[in-house]
Amino acid sequence: QWKWVQILSKTQQTQSLIMAVNRLMDQDETFRDLKFIGIGFPKSYATWIEVEAKKYNIDPLLVRSLIRQESAFSLKAFSTSSAMGLMQMIPMTAEEIARRLKMKVRIPDDMYRPEVNVPMGTFYIVDMLNQFSKNVPMALGAYNAGPARLKSWLELRPEVMALQQSPGNDPLDEIWLDELPWNETSFYIKAILRNILIYQMIDKGPVQFKPVFW
Repeated sequence: QWKWVQILSKTQQTQSLIMAVNRLMDQDETFRDLKFIGIGFPKSYATWIEVEAKKYNIDPLLVRSLIRQESAFSLKAFSTSSAMGLMQMIPMTAEEIARRLKMKVRIPDDMYRPEVNVPMGTFYIVDMLNQFSKNVPMALGAYNAGPARLKSWLELRPEVMALQQSPGNDPLDEIWLDELPWNETSFYIKAILRNILIYQMIDKGPVQFKPVFW
């Protein structure tokens, strides 16, 4: 399987590569090393990610980590909910973003072009950050479940909504992630936050935690 991982890495078959790395780590603990883990955390499409993150003054690791979870860097990714491309844009959202950015796009064709998908997806996650007071977990939840659904849930949980303005590092402040009524969204948020931490360790070594790391 290690030889298979090497082949997938050289041919940049990222979706199969990530699955193979995860499988190998589950089977053999000796592969749970940061150097090996890094193989399963590609830095594909770095140019587009860096440009768009700089445009909106956000950490490019957030965009990269989101793409890894959404599509595993597979340019032609297509989901059962008709989400397309690297950042898994659904047609309705893509049309809205195209209007707001005054971009002429052909759906679905242009959604499989990184020079279109990454700018549109980055704009959307920035929009979610703005709607949820820069709270990264909530913005990710909105990206996945939809901002209207998340806001409706938050209105029933004022103590969680208050975390938008005053996030902390108390574990009790993170319980809401497991109380979301959408299991997929709960897992999605935690997976991307994990991705961010691992990319930080790959880039810089041991991570020095801030009060709120994101």
